[in-house]
Amino acid sequence: MVSSKPALVVGAIDIGTTYTEWAYLTKSDFEQNPCAAFGRSVHGHSRISHQAPTCVLITPDGKTVKGYGNDAESIYNEMRAKNEHEQWYFYRRFKKLLWIKSLHKYTMLKDETGKSLPALSVISLSIRYLKSDLLHCSRNAFDDDIHWVITVPAAWHYSAKQFMRLAALQAGILEESLTIATEPEAAWNYCTYSLAKRSGELGFSKPEKRFMILDAGGSRMQMTVYEVLNRSKIRETAKEVNENCGAITVDSAFIDFLKDLFGKPSLDRLKEEFPEYYNYILDNWEIKKRSVEQRTCNIRIPLLKIAKEDTGQELKDIIPSSRYKGLVSIKNNLLRIAASIVREFHQKTIDAILKDLSRLLQQNTYKGLETILLVGGYNESSLLREAIEEKFPILKIVAPEHPGIAVLTGAVILGHCPVDIAVIKRGFLLTAAIDFGTTYSGWAYSFVHEFETDPTHAKCPVRTGNNLVSQKGGTIDITVHEVCFGGGLKELYKATGGAWGGTMVDQAFLDFIADLIGKDVLNSFKDTYMEDYIGLMRDFELKKRKLDSRSDGHVTIGIPSIISVIVKEMKGTDLQQLIKTNPHAKQISLSLDKIRIGVNTFRSFFKKSIDSIVHHLSQMLRNPELCGVETILMVGGYSESPLLQETIRMEFPRMKVIIPTDAGLSVLKGAVIFGHSPTFIKERISKYTYGTNASGRFDDSKHPLEKRTLIGGVYRCVDIFVVLV
Repeated sequence: MVSSKPALVVGAIDIGTTYTEWAYLTKSDFEQNPCAAFGRSVHGHSRISHQAPTCVLITPDGKTVKGYGNDAESIYNEMRAKNEHEQWYFYRRFKKLLWIKSLHKYTMLKDETGKSLPALSVISLSIRYLKSDLLHCSRNAFDDDIHWVITVPAAWHYSAKQFMRLAALQAGILEESLTIATEPEAAWNYCTYSLAKRSGELGFSKPEKRFMILDAGGSRMQMTVYEVLNRSKIRETAKEVNENCGAITVDSAFIDFLKDLFGKPSLDRLKEEFPEYYNYILDNWEIKKRSVEQRTCNIRIPLLKIAKEDTGQELKDIIPSSRYKGLVSIKNNLLRIAASIVREFHQKTIDAILKDLSRLLQQNTYKGLETILLVGGYNESSLLREAIEEKFPILKIVAPEHPGIAVLTGAVILGHCPVDIAVIKRGFLLTAAIDFGTTYSGWAYSFVHEFETDPTHAKCPVRTGNNLVSQKGGTIDITVHEVCFGGGLKELYKATGGAWGGTMVDQAFLDFIADLIGKDVLNSFKDTYMEDYIGLMRDFELKKRKLDSRSDGHVTIGIPSIISVIVKEMKGTDLQQLIKTNPHAKQISLSLDKIRIGVNTFRSFFKKSIDSIVHHLSQMLRNPELCGVETILMVGGYSESPLLQETIRMEFPRMKVIIPTDAGLSVLKGAVIFGHSPTFIKERISKYTYGTNASGRFDDSKHPLEKRTLIGGVYRCVDIFVVLV
């Protein structure tokens, strides 16, 4: 939600997998230079540029942030050294955990030592801390006039985005002062302003042009493709996420190198006993890994003493006999690594990105792509850009001046100009529907391109055993709608109905069989020979759909031979003899494994069901609210019965009765259509009236005496229902 009132200040928070950052910009400064947002790391004085590590330290009660970023690391390391850390919650790179979980407000997150807090608490406390830090740095000058923008990955599910919104609200940000923006949308804003300032008119921003935003961050690569509709509107056409394909994988390669060089026990000991030194090495590496143009990468390593204690040798004596001879040297704690080795650390990640790009560019959804915009921290290094340019020479590869802050600065721009870039979301490529019926269940699906060609085209193999059947209903559901101008539907009367569907007909048939052979025989048959029982009911299902008012003669149904055996064992007589003694004997005959039932007897199975439906419809249509109803649309498996169709037409001759083709699949196919076009239903009637319990001044003329209560010296009536909806 974006406030209709222009914000005097916009503050943006970007909680990344590896680093966190915030920035703000006043309206007057934005008008001078949209890309000049004021940002800083969260206590990141020892870190690179404007970023701080995404880690948070929370007090043992789980209610307060003790430190964020480097402060959190430093305080936690001091606690560990004194063995005072066990009750505290320390989360490092916690956003990565949110990718692999189905987020809801009860989701729990484990910290570094295995203790858990609600994920909502961890995120909301972090946002509250970052919000306070920004306001503190601005000397609280903007507290009441700031609009907040919080970024989330485009590939996150809607529930995860709603989760982030809920966390922001719990952190004290007002709904009307909050925008949740996807990272590619924010990056697009930054690229549009910064590149236009640098190079004038942008070719990729012209109508009908397609471009990709490749966001290479800490742990993954996000690729989102957009089509330009006009100067202020783009449409999302495709998106993809490549897991474990970011700067973290480069860091892992560097750490593996250190293990190979110093030995895994030495590195593990450094991390466990001297975490501040371990983090110091990673800090140095984070800065140096982006400067691959230099001949060597120089990193200070406070590890030599530990390595000598563990191996008994000086490292300078080990290197000449290792595979790094001539490529790595060390002097006075300064480790010098040849640029070729540093490139090897990057190569696995770059190869994975190029492979994924090659695969995607062969797909139809990526056809017509002309430009790739490189954003994200990993794109601060020229290696990836050079590799993409070499691999895909026909594509235009564009990177803004500072790819690492594209998302954050773009989020600030988005907060100031929410209508400058209107992103039309790509609909789902496929919509699937599941219908759990009383008797049968089924699923169906259709792709968006199929829906656009034919909305009713849905693949729906509704299976029972090895046969395809339409769904039959256990219940009758009746709703009344009005067709609105433009084709939408407005519900006029709340849904009603009852258990008068096809299962009532089935029960009448089973009662008939129980009367014929005995309820005990039927139960024994069902319990012992379920497969044969299902076969009997399936045959009945097929026969009952063909029956109409003009049918005569007999209806033949296959009856399992095992029933005759059970009758003989339990009744001491054969089935043929048992039928002769039945009151319906004249309407029934048995021939081998077939039973023939007179059509009048067979119709009687439908009587209670159809009478109940007709009675309920008649009562409904007498309602003055429904005086304008002209058409009855029959759907559901039971609507395929000719007998029910004929009865409805006969009982309601003034009504136009419509039965679509495949009436039994109407609900399932309609659910698929609704998934593609959810705004088709314009208005619904609530089944219940919602209200609250209240009290009022007691009135003898209308309030019951038992509800009279003396409150504050005044008689009041309690339990008054006040209608809300």
